[in-house]
Amino acid sequence: MQVLDVVDKLDLAAVLLLGAGHFVLRLLPLISDRVNARAVRLIEAKKKQDD
Repeated sequence: MQVLDVVDKLDLAAVLLLGAGHFVLRLLPLISDRVNARAVRLIEAKKKQDD
């Protein structure tokens, strides 16, 4: 029974790790888009200020 308990814990850890990885991979493009949009706004504001 102890071996099965260890295997169950490892399976749970693997599932949690995969779930967290999936969540991060889905979140990264959203974060990247926001960062890029902010960078574009800052560049445009700087250009306006320089003119």
